Amino acid sequence: MFRRLQFESLQQGLAVFALFASFTLFLYFIYRMLRMKKERAEHLANLPLEEVEDNPDLSQNEKGNTKK
Repeated sequence: MFRRLQFESLQQGLAVFALFASFTLFLYFIYRMLRMKKERAEHLANLPLEEVEDNPDLSQNEKGNTKK
């Protein structure tokens, strides 16, 4: 009565396409990283990962000594 649809070739094609797209994206990011200017890399390396003032859960000892 009902036939089961077979999409094996489509599934294989999509898997190959996903692998190719991921590899291409990986190569693009490697290219961008290698072409990045030194000043930009240093700026990104020195960005803070977390704002201390915005986290009310931290105690005064965890925030650091802000008083001078």
